[in-house]
Amino acid sequence: MVQTGNLGLLLLWHILHLFVSIWYFVLGLVYVLESYLISAGILKSYKALNVGKLRYLAIVIESEDAYETSKVIELLQWLEAIGVKHVCLYDTEEVILEEKLKNAIAFEEAYHDEA
Repeated sequence: MVQTGNLGLLLLWHILHLFVSIWYFVLGLVYVLESYLISAGILKSYKALNVGKLRYLAIVIESEDAYETSKVIELLQWLEAIGVKHVCLYDTEEVILEEKLKNAIAFEEAYHDEA
């Protein structure tokens, strides 16, 4: 009797596992299909970003890219063009902070030289 109960529970577990696995497989297929349709432009799922409600935008920049000041400035100009008013830039090696400090020191020295 005990072995029949264990066999019944094991069979029930496998059937339940099969249904859950099938469910997640089908769900994955639906997500892939949705992504494909959005990428192809057939399905319009995403709405335009309401920049007016955006308070701050934080961006993490690779440290190698942070050395390319022209690209960072281009990014900031693009963000300004679409209406983003407050941006926080981060990089792991603090390259942006170091450049900002160097520029501030150079500006302060130039200001004191003129005075």
